[in-house]
Amino acid sequence: MVPNGPKSLSTESNADAAPSSDQFDYEGPFLASAEPYDPQAGTFTATGSMSDTRVSLSATLLADDRVLVAGGYDRYMDVATAELYDPRSGTFSLTGSGG
Repeated sequence: MVPNGPKSLSTESNADAAPSSDQFDYEGPFLASAEPYDPQAGTFTATGSMSDTRVSLSATLLADDRVLVAGGYDRYMDVATAELYDPRSGTFSLTGSGG
């Protein structure tokens, strides 16, 4: 991500990966936290939180080292927002929503 900096971003959910009988009724609690991983130090470090809680999200590393986080599920429904993670500032910002 950032030269000589963290190389991956772990998002936290504490949610059961398998849905229950209702397709979107996952067990929680759901968190919006994320932790960049630094392979040189072998550590995760707390950073800013996403504005939406989500599991089964899509995360894409962009050419400018930001990470686009989109979609996923919260406790009962699809999450239709997207957020950008900026590793330089350690913050997430909403960037759009899908229908």
